Amino acid sequence: MNNNTLGKQVILARLYQWKYNQCKHSGFVQDIVNVLQRYGLGSYLDTFMSSYHFPSKSEWKQIFGESVYDSRNAHNRHLMQEDSLGRFFNVAGTSCCLHKLWDLEGKIKPVTPGAS
Repeated sequence: MNNNTLGKQVILARLYQWKYNQCKHSGFVQDIVNVLQRYGLGSYLDTFMSSYHFPSKSEWKQIFGESVYDSRNAHNRHLMQEDSLGRFFNVAGTSCCLHKLWDLEGKIKPVTPGAS
């Protein structure tokens, strides 16, 4: 994206407002920062703010996908270590990919007794 486009100028202005503590509690920029920090990608924000360089769309999709995969994998490993009784994780998988059941996280609504 050209540095002179209105969209890029607005995003840069919001990033600098966020960086210098004028609006760190809510909003679009805070959401972006939270996601980048959650997946260990904060260095890309720093690079973008200092040099205005950001990976291409295809590169970013690969970087972000790998980071999300690694993060979920680490979380699942932690869950397996915490499950001392082996109730849920006693079957070792042979695939290098996450099982499709992990994608259901947050999509299933709990059933409450007596609800119609």
